[in-house]
Parts: sequence; structure tokens; C-alpha cells
Amino acid sequence: MRVRNVPTNVGELGDPRSNNNSVFVIEVAGLCIAHLGHLHHVLTRDQLMLLGRIDALFVPVDGGMTMSHAQALANIKLSDPRLVIPMHFGFMGSPDAFFEAATKLYPIRAETGSVLLVRRKTLPKATEIRFLQAANKPDRHPVSCPASGSAPPRPPA
Repeated sequence: MRVRNVPTNVGELGDPRSNNNSVFVIEVAGLCIAHLGHLHHVLTRDQLMLLGRIDALFVPVDGGMTMSHAQALANIKLSDPRLVIPMHFGFMGSPDAFFEAATKLYPIRAETGSVLLVRRKTLPKATEIRFLQAANKPDRHPVSCPASGSAPPRPPA
């Protein structure tokens, strides 16, 4: 696994090249995964060049605490990932408003659970947005990375 960051700015008022936020890119098993963090602006051309190919993009869709839905959709279009995982949608109306705007541009699917297994060969052919469900019970799914010093989890009975 290789992890790298692309410096960005948290807010729109400052220089978008400053390092008040980072987009983290995780390269693992042939996949390039980008997490936009607390980004508040549309990525610049230089930042997009530094990101490189993005297979999966974690994008905040709260519609205001980070970026607007229009900015989120612009970042999806510009980075051209094959898979988008929305995050930061715990605000009243934000998932519905994002869904309304995004459904005109991309296929959207709600996963039945809180886990999505992705391989390079199982990526969608074109950009697709998938909402994961919240895990109400943390022990519901076996964890493949147990906490240090803890016993590996047991599969559900």
C-alpha cells in the first residue's frame, strides 16, 4: 500500500494550493482511492494532475459544511472515478438533495449493507455512485484489521 497526499485549502477564501486540508490517495491492489477529506472547493487543474487516475472517490455531500452539491458534482466530473462513495451526509436533507442533483448525471445505487468489497475487475465501467448503509452494530461485520492486541473477530453465527 502507498499513501500520499495532495495539499488543498479548507475554505474557498484562501489559496486552494495551501496545505490546510489534504486529499489522501491510497494506492492498493491496483486501485487508486482518493478521500477528499474536508475539502471546500473544486479541485484545481494542478491538484487533479497530482491526484492522477482515481478509481474510487470518497466525496463529502453535506451540501454546505464542506462544499456545495454543485462543487461535489464538479469534483466527481473532473476526477472521473469509476466509483463514488458519498460521505458527510448526516445533515437534514443533504442525501436527498445530493441524490436529486446527482441522479441526472450518474447511476446511483444504495448498497444493502455497510461493507462494499471492490476489486479492479469489479469496478463499474463508468462513474457510479453507491451509498453505503450505516452499521448500527459495529460487530455486525467481521473486521479484517482488528485493533492491536485484540483477538481476531469471530464470524457471525
